[in-house]
Amino acid sequence: MKTIISHFYNEEYLLPWWLEHHKKIFDHGILIDYASTDNSVNIIKEICPTWNVVRSRNKEFQSNLIDDEVCHYENMIEGWRIALNITEFLVGDTNKLMDDAKVSTQHLIPSICFFDFNPNGQLSHKQPLWQQLNKGVLWTDGWRLRFARSLHNISYLTYPIGRHYQHGYNTTDCLIFHYANCISSPEMLARRLQIQTRISSEDLKHNHGFQHHNHGKGLDLQSIKDYNDSFAHVTQDCSEFIKKYT
Repeated sequence: MKTIISHFYNEEYLLPWWLEHHKKIFDHGILIDYASTDNSVNIIKEICPTWNVVRSRNKEFQSNLIDDEVCHYENMIEGWRIALNITEFLVGDTNKLMDDAKVSTQHLIPSICFFDFNPNGQLSHKQPLWQQLNKGVLWTDGWRLRFARSLHNISYLTYPIGRHYQHGYNTTDCLIFHYANCISSPEMLARRLQIQTRISSEDLKHNHGFQHHNHGKGLDLQSIKDYNDSFAHVTQDCSEFIKKYT
C-alpha cells in the first residue's frame, strides 16, 4: 500500500492539481480537514472518491499538534507513506523508491521551491503547475529554505517539528516541487494570506512558521514580495530539472 497524508484548509484552488497528480502515484490518501468552508471536500470526493477525508481534532494550525495528528494516522497504516502539504508535489522515480522491500526504509527527499511572482497572473488547471512556472531555488542553493520530507515504510515514526528533516537528504531520485511561495495568480495570493488567520497563539509566540504570518506582524502582499526577493540571488530557471523529473 502507498498512502499520502495531508492537512488542508480551503484549498479548492490547488487541490485539483494536487489530487490529479498524486492519485497516479498513491493507492490511498488521508486528508485532514481543518474546517474548510469552500469546496475542498467536494473536490476530493469527485477526484479521489475512495480517499478518506477526516475532520481535524485541532481548531487551529499549531505545528506540534499538526505533527501529532499526522503521526496518529500514519502509524495506523502499513506500507509506504509520506506527509505533504497541498503546496508540495512528489515528482521523479517514485517506483524506484517505493519498492517491495520489507526492510524499514526512510527516504529523505529535498525540494525545489518555486518563486514565480505575478499576483495578477493566471494559471490553468488544464496544465500541471510545472508547465507554467519555472523560477525556483534548488535544494543545493537553499536547503535551509525547505528541509527534506520523509517517504518511508517504518512501522512507527515520530516527526521533528514541521515534519522536516534538517540534517539533510539521502536521495535525489525524487524531488518535491514546492509552490507555497509561487504567488502567480490572485487565487495563490488569497490562499497564502488566509492561513495566518488559523495559526495558534502558541506558534505566534514562538515564531513558528513565520513565513505564514510575517513574524506575528501580519502577512500582506508587500511582506510576501520582500520574502521572495530575499531569495532572488539564488532563484533560477529550473526548466532543466522540471524536464528531468516529470
